[in-house]
Order: sequence, then C-alpha cells, then structure tokens
Amino acid sequence: MKKLLFVVLSIFLFSLLSAGAEKEKTHLRATLKSLEEIPTNVTDGTGTFTATIIGDTSITFKLTYHNLSTPVVQSHIHIGATKTNGGVAIFFCGPAGSPAHQTCPNDTTNSGTVTGTVTAADVVINGQGISPGEFAKVLRAIATKRASLRRGLFYI
Repeated sequence: MKKLLFVVLSIFLFSLLSAGAEKEKTHLRATLKSLEEIPTNVTDGTGTFTATIIGDTSITFKLTYHNLSTPVVQSHIHIGATKTNGGVAIFFCGPAGSPAHQTCPNDTTNSGTVTGTVTAADVVINGQGISPGEFAKVLRAIATKRASLRRGLFYI
C-alpha cells in the first residue's frame, strides 16, 4: 500500500495578519515544501495554504498543491512540535469514510486545490489535552505556536 502522503506539508513560511470586522479575523498564509514533510520527502512538490480564522467559530481555508510525487490521499492540521508527527486535529480532505467532508482532488500531475470551512464539529484529535470538538483548544495551539513559527515549532 502506498505510503499516505500528507499534502499539508510542514510550514516553511508562515505569516500572520489581523484585521477587525464584525468578528475578529486572523489571516494565515504558508508556503509548503516537500523537504519539510515528516519524514523528509525529496520531490518537486510545492503548495500554498491560506486561511482565515473567524472569531472562535471557524476557519475558512484554501490549499493548493502542485507536482506531488504520489496522489494526495489526505490533508489535515497536526498539533505537534517540529520534526515530529503530532496528532491530527482537523481534516481538510481525505478518503471516503474519513472525517473529511471532501475527497482530495488530484490531476495527472498530482496537483489540486481544496477549499472549505472547518468548525468545532471537525475537531477529531483525542489526545495532547484536546478532545473531539474542542475547537478553542486547536485555535489556542495555533496562536501559541505562531510566536515561535519562525523557529519551526508548529506545523500543519
């Protein structure tokens, strides 16, 4: 069986901006590189991830990937330290029957784009101090690690 390829590769570059509106919004952006995957995967694969955290209720996202070495099977947020495979907290896409709301698109070059919105109902992690549905704790993990991102302590 092919090794599952976690399309949301470790964050190489992460930028955080805040904007005020009806609800507080936090904008996330990452450039994804295959060399940051755990374990390292040397390919020409690249990607981008953008998201908006809306208050404490949802994350809208867009994930685009190009030229991966194998078809994408699943994409998700990990909660963990750098260079480790932390627990999967939220799926963006996955195979039929998975917690994901959609399958991962793939074309002939193993490229695709996934968009959507995730909420507390999408939190599947059951460990590391987070239980299913505890969206606020996932957001806290993202916010806590953001200050250390430049040192690579958080990944999705």
